Amino acid sequence: MPVVLDDIQFDNWMRGTPDQPAPMIKPYAGEIDRWEVPAEVGNVKNNRPEMMERLGSWYNAAPRADCY
Repeated sequence: MPVVLDDIQFDNWMRGTPDQPAPMIKPYAGEIDRWEVPAEVGNVKNNRPEMMERLGSWYNAAPRADCY
């Protein structure tokens, strides 16, 4: 599950003491859009705009074992 932070939490998450981030880890109450992206996204060498293109919607597709 991704961590979704408010803007005011960013500094504590990135630069705070080791005990500051723990209370921020909680389920997100809002909705999150998600979609399948190319497998190349997993390699930091691939930094092109097309890496953000949607391949499909996870809402309408059957779950795939390699997506988790």
